Amino acid sequence: MVRNSRRRRRGPLRNDLAREAGDFDGIDDFGPWESTSIPARLPPMELHIHGTEVMNDIVPLVHDFRHAAPDVMKAFADLHGATMKPGALDTKTKELIALAISVSKQCDGCIASHAKGAAKAGATDAEVADMLGVVVLMNGGPATVYGPRALSAFRDFAGGVAT
Repeated sequence: MVRNSRRRRRGPLRNDLAREAGDFDGIDDFGPWESTSIPARLPPMELHIHGTEVMNDIVPLVHDFRHAAPDVMKAFADLHGATMKPGALDTKTKELIALAISVSKQCDGCIASHAKGAAKAGATDAEVADMLGVVVLMNGGPATVYGPRALSAFRDFAGGVAT
C-alpha cells in the first residue's frame, strides 16, 4: 500500500503547540491550510441576532426592494397569502413546515418571518421543539446551529413564554 506522504501528520499541529504553551484562545490564527483543529469554544448565542432583531434589520430593506421591484414583491405577497391561508392544512401547520424549511435552508430572515408566523398562528413551544427535532434528524449538524436560533426567535415572538 502506497501512502501519500503529504497526508501523514509529522508532529503536533501549530494549534496544539500553542495550546500547550497557553497561547491558544480557540481561534485558528494560522489559516485553514495549516491546521485541522476545531475552535475550543463557539461564540455565545447572544452574538447572533434572532427574531425581532432580524425582522427590524430586514423590514427597511424589503421596503426598499418593494419600491424597486413592485411587481415581483406583489406577486410574492399574493403567493404567500394564498399558500398560508387554511386549506387541507391549517395555517399553524403550514408555518411550522415553513419554519422547518427555513432552518434547513439556514436563512435567518426566513426563520424570523416564519417563527413570527408560527407564534401568531398559535403554535406552542413544544410543537416548535418537536418539529425542530425532525429538522435535526433530516439535516444533522447544521440544524443544531439553526434550530436553536429558530426556537429563540419563536420564543421572542411568542412573548418569551414557553407554551
